[in-house]
Amino acid sequence: MAVREPPVCNRACFECVHPDCILDEGPNLEEFRQSDRITKDMLWTPERQKASDSKRAYYEAHREEQLAYFKAYREKNRAAIADQKKAYYAENKERVAAQHCAYYASNREKVMAAHKAYRDANREKDAARSRDYRAKNREKISAKRSGL
Repeated sequence: MAVREPPVCNRACFECVHPDCILDEGPNLEEFRQSDRITKDMLWTPERQKASDSKRAYYEAHREEQLAYFKAYREKNRAAIADQKKAYYAENKERVAAQHCAYYASNREKVMAAHKAYRDANREKDAARSRDYRAKNREKISAKRSGL
C-alpha cells in the first residue's frame, strides 16, 4: 500500500486547489502585503479611476466653498464642539495623556525643534507680552517675591 503524502500548499490563495485552507502557519506579513496589492490592482478598473478623477476634480473646484461652509459651521457650533471635546477628554484622560507622552517620546527632536523655531520667530512678541504682564501685575509679583 502506498503511503499518501500530506497535501502541500503552493501559497497561491486566489487559485487554491484545496477546498479548505491547509496552510498551517498562515501567510507572513510580506505575503499578506503582496496579496493585498494584487487584490487592489485587480479591483482598480478604468471606471473606478475615472470616478476617482471626477471626485478629485469636483473637490478641487469646490474647495473654497467647502472650507467656507465648514468654517461657518464651526463658528456657529463653537460651544457645542468645545463641550464635546471637553467631554471626550474627560472620559479618556489617561488614554489621551498616554498618547501625548508616546508621541513626544517618539518625536522629541522634532517637537523640540518646532518649539525652538517658534521661540526664535516670536522672541520680540514674547518679550513684549512679558513686559506688559509685569507692568500690569507689579504688586502681585512683588508680593509673591516678598512671601518667598
